[in-house]
Amino acid sequence: MSPNLFVLLLLAAVGKRGSAARPVLKFNPNYGTIFKGEKIKMTCDSQPKEKEYAWFFNNGKIGGNKGNIYEIPSANVMQSGNYHCQTPDGSKSEMVTLNVTEELFTVPVISVTPNPAKAGYNVTLKCQATASKYKLKTELLYGFYKDGQIIQRFSLANQSTIPAGKHSGKYYCAATPKTSTVTKKSQEINLKNSKAALTQNIVGLALYECILIMSFMFIFIT
Repeated sequence: MSPNLFVLLLLAAVGKRGSAARPVLKFNPNYGTIFKGEKIKMTCDSQPKEKEYAWFFNNGKIGGNKGNIYEIPSANVMQSGNYHCQTPDGSKSEMVTLNVTEELFTVPVISVTPNPAKAGYNVTLKCQATASKYKLKTELLYGFYKDGQIIQRFSLANQSTIPAGKHSGKYYCAATPKTSTVTKKSQEINLKNSKAALTQNIVGLALYECILIMSFMFIFIT
């Protein structure tokens, strides 16, 4: 092979490598700010597609050989930072910043109506949590529990009715977003059985009437 032909072939090979597009790192969901506990998937797109990619966090290599997808199933604040990927030939994507921020929603608060519970009346439990101002459109699902057992599975309904006479027990509620695996529980509240309260009221009333009758009898006798 002539020296001139070798130089031409070498320049062609270098030019071909130099023209290859650098990989592109994409987030799914397609935003750089997520909340603690949310899932994020990163995809390294390159042409041609490679079997193996190297992944970097704040310029430090993430251990292990990985494909073109890197996933964080439940993010924490310590995973905030800059990410990039690299193909086997050394081509690097631009750095993309991930920000794992403040709580997605507040700890739920459980309340009861009427409070205190009245004998012979149903009781309504209400669970209330507030989404972050950064994601006000977040839909929250609510569940209710009595003595650790589910009485109402997660749904959009943030209220649950307890029939009269079946109130006795410890209750709490929980909230979770539709798009996240994060679950938060309220504090417990302790309700007494309204049937027992009704019995106590009846006994107390009967005792009061007996005392009243005996008082009248004592007055008339004397």
